[in-house]
Amino acid sequence: FQANMQTLAQLALQSGQDISGALPVMRQSNGAWQSTLSDVQTLAAHPSLSSLQTGLDCTPVFDAWQVATDQ
Repeated sequence: FQANMQTLAQLALQSGQDISGALPVMRQSNGAWQSTLSDVQTLAAHPSLSSLQTGLDCTPVFDAWQVATDQ
């Protein structure tokens, strides 16, 4: 048990150090993040995505299933 806990603590420490080391790099590449954000916003506003979201709406099927389950 003790060895497992020490291993877990070491992994948590290493993960924290990895994140701490990556943050400055992420901050410096703000332009890349902004570009990605713009791309995602453009994609989210695309009309076909709205059609896809409507097509994936399972509410009518769920409502029918609830009726069948209730019976």
